[in-house]
Amino acid sequence: MEFIFLFAELVIWIDRLFEKSLQRVLPDLERLRADPAAVLDEGPLTIGPARRYGTGVALGLLASGPGLLIALLVFVALVDPPQGPPNRSPAIQATLGALLVGVPLGSIWLVLRWLRGGHLVLHRQGVELRYRRWTVFCPWELFDRDGLPEQQRRDRLRLPIAPAAVPYVVATRRDGYCLPEGQLIRTRQFRLCSPNEAVLIALYEVRLAEIGPLLLHLGRILGPTSKAETWRLTADTSQFRFDGE
Repeated sequence: MEFIFLFAELVIWIDRLFEKSLQRVLPDLERLRADPAAVLDEGPLTIGPARRYGTGVALGLLASGPGLLIALLVFVALVDPPQGPPNRSPAIQATLGALLVGVPLGSIWLVLRWLRGGHLVLHRQGVELRYRRWTVFCPWELFDRDGLPEQQRRDRLRLPIAPAAVPYVVATRRDGYCLPEGQLIRTRQFRLCSPNEAVLIALYEVRLAEIGPLLLHLGRILGPTSKAETWRLTADTSQFRFDGE
């Protein structure tokens, strides 16, 4: 049992090696904090997806076990068939070698694709949270609220939000389907738990402990001056647009 805990800690440690600081991802961070309107007027800023290589390799190797077992059984049946002479040709041996290498690598690649995180995009009027088929837009008014983020688990962060801005949170799917505005949205990347609290999920290359305070800071500065009520969804492109522009 102790070995399992040590292995889990090793996997988490490897995952954290590939996390980046907010300063590294956003080199103009100090200017963004001081004058976010000017910085974001120049264009959106993006925080990229998390890449959990430790977890991906561990789960990939675990998932490849059944495939390797089947490959070995097939190999034994080909090399030493129940009827006829043994077949130890170079082609059979090369096939086994390819399976022994290809099955684990293929499993690792598939798991890494499955574990790949999302994108967080800072705009002048709000923040976009993109993950797989869903995009959630939150206006800065949503984070114009006193309070501090609370991280109860490593993979999620609770944020205080302004109830008046909840109706302007929108979620759209890649095919253009949009959840009703103001509905308590519960996507993989963002969840409205109540009119006063939301949960942000760890899907990004920067730790939530740095992302949460930044969103609240930007919300308190940009929230009073932005225009959440003018945001609407452009369904044909599954993107957001600002009607006032």
